[in-house]
Order: sequence, then structure tokens, then C-alpha cells
Amino acid sequence: MTARRLAAVLAWLAAVAGGPAHATATPGPTCPPVPTQPTPEMAAAAMHEAVDLGPLWKATKDGRAVYLYGTIHVAQWTWTYPGPHVRRALQASDVVALELDLTDPDILARLQKAVLRTRHFLA
Repeated sequence: MTARRLAAVLAWLAAVAGGPAHATATPGPTCPPVPTQPTPEMAAAAMHEAVDLGPLWKATKDGRAVYLYGTIHVAQWTWTYPGPHVRRALQASDVVALELDLTDPDILARLQKAVLRTRHFLA
């Protein structure tokens, strides 16, 4: 997978997930804080500083490899970005499959919007 295609996949994943959000401190008893969109500078820094979180398995057979990456939930917005091992696995992949709840109307709408917006990157 080329760097351009990896960037397109990561942008698509962020779009499907609603984009990375981070919590900002707000006065009063708001718990948890209201999520807001990070600035481009914050997103670039988070991508640069990303660490590997969650298990990444690799299985091989007859010279082919399959990766399985498991996450539970994103508790911090900086965890949205994959660490170096996960990025290398994505770059080595011909196909990326996601587990999404397509019965959720909001997820389905975001997925449709992301596919239309990024179709030219994935061709």
C-alpha cells in the first residue's frame, strides 16, 4: 500500500468514525467534557507521536500474511491515530476490513458520506 493510499485509508477511517475529537476543559460540573475537533496542528502532532495500542496479530501461510488489530474503545483523542507497527501493517495490506455497526443509522450515513468523499483516493 502506498503512502498516499495509506493516508487516504486513515482519512477515511477518521471520517467514518466522525473524526478524532478531544476533550477541552469547561467550567462547571460537565463530565465528561464536551468533545471538540482538534486543530490541524494538534492532529499532526498526535499522528507523529502515536504509539501502538491494542493487540496486533500476524498470521502467515504460504507466503501470505493477515493482520488482526483489536481495539476496545477510543478513550483519548490521541489514541485515534495508529502507532508505527499498525501503520506498517496497513502499508503491507492489500485490503483493509472494518467492523462497523451498519444497523446504526448515524454510522451508515457517515460511511456513505465518507465513501463518496474519498472514492477518488481509493480507486
